[in-house]
Amino acid sequence: MKHDPHLANNLIIRSLEAQIARLTARLDAVEAKLARVPRPRRTAPGVDRATADKAAPLLQVAAVLYGCTVAEIVGPRGPVRACKARAKAAYDCHRAGLSSTQIGRVLGGRDHSTVLHLIGRHKDRMGIK
Repeated sequence: MKHDPHLANNLIIRSLEAQIARLTARLDAVEAKLARVPRPRRTAPGVDRATADKAAPLLQVAAVLYGCTVAEIVGPRGPVRACKARAKAAYDCHRAGLSSTQIGRVLGGRDHSTVLHLIGRHKDRMGIK
C-alpha cells in the first residue's frame, strides 16, 4: 500500500480540531467556575470604600510615574522607587483631602506620623514649602 500524504494531513487536522474542541470546553468550564467565585475585598482592613475610591487612582499614578506596582507601594518594604512612589502617593492623598490616619491605612497600615514624614520628604525632594 502506498503512503498517501493527503490522508495523513487530514488525520492530523482532525486530531488537532478535536483537541481544540476539548480545550475550548475546558476553558468554558473554568470560566463558568470563576463567574461563581466571590470577588475578594479590594480595600484594606479599616479603610472605608470612599477613602479607598479616592486614593486608588492616586496610587496608580504614583506607581506608573515611578515604575513600580501598587502592591510595592502599600507593601511593608520595597525598592527605592517604591519608597519614592509611596511618598508621592501620600502627598497626593493629603492634597486630595484625606487625613494622615486615613492615608496610613490606605498605605498598608502605616502610622500617621510615618505618613507626615513621607509627605515632608516628598515636599523636600520637590522643593515645595
